[in-house]
Amino acid sequence: MSTRVFETPWFAIEAVPSRPEWHMGTAPFYRITGPDHILAVPLTADGRLVMVRQFRPARGRFTLEFPAGAVDGDETPEAAVRRELEEETGYVAAEWISLGSSGLANHRETQTCHLFFAGSLTLRRSSPEPGVEIVLIGPDDLRRHIRAADGDMMAPLGALFIAKSILGSRLPDLL
Repeated sequence: MSTRVFETPWFAIEAVPSRPEWHMGTAPFYRITGPDHILAVPLTADGRLVMVRQFRPARGRFTLEFPAGAVDGDETPEAAVRRELEEETGYVAAEWISLGSSGLANHRETQTCHLFFAGSLTLRRSSPEPGVEIVLIGPDDLRRHIRAADGDMMAPLGALFIAKSILGSRLPDLL
């Protein structure tokens, strides 16, 4: 039985008693719990990715990411990804493809990330969420950001790899 040791509006930390078969000693294991989240891989008609640059206090810098966010209450992951894409970027998508779901930090978190491709984009409003800069990324820009290790690219590149593996030639070669 776990014990909640810390709680915020966004996540909680629980202590889980250690078990011998885990081979982790006798100290409790601490896990982060919270709502599931979504991540969108949005692609414009001209083959550019819609990404967001925003300040992340945990990293102490601006990062370049795909639109993402929490699944609120009884909301479905698809409803959440539709909401987050429009809130963060002003874009709406006519085409949605679920690319699966998985944990991102399986060593510490209980949340599941639901990944979606968003295509046939329309810009509904041109002012993004406050604190968010919209960045349209083509292949050359993406390679430049990867080489520069600019923006903590591991999660976006993993999402892009999954999208390309599932969608094949429907997704342009961006790498």
